[in-house]
Amino acid sequence: KHEAIEKNVHDLLAKLAWDFSPEQLEQLFDCFRESWTKASKKQREKLLELIRRLAEDDKEGLMANK
Repeated sequence: KHEAIEKNVHDLLAKLAWDFSPEQLEQLFDCFRESWTKASKKQREKLLELIRRLAEDDKEGLMANK
């Protein structure tokens, strides 16, 4: 049950990130960094999966240029 919610939130973030401003993206990555320090191994794996997904979806570097 909890994993389904987590997956839905990650899916939503992956879609919304395309419309984030540079400041919002920076805030998102700040949250990633903060979460990383407190996360369990499993949570870190999920976080890496989300970051990888964002990078793979950004084939043209549009998000990276924000």
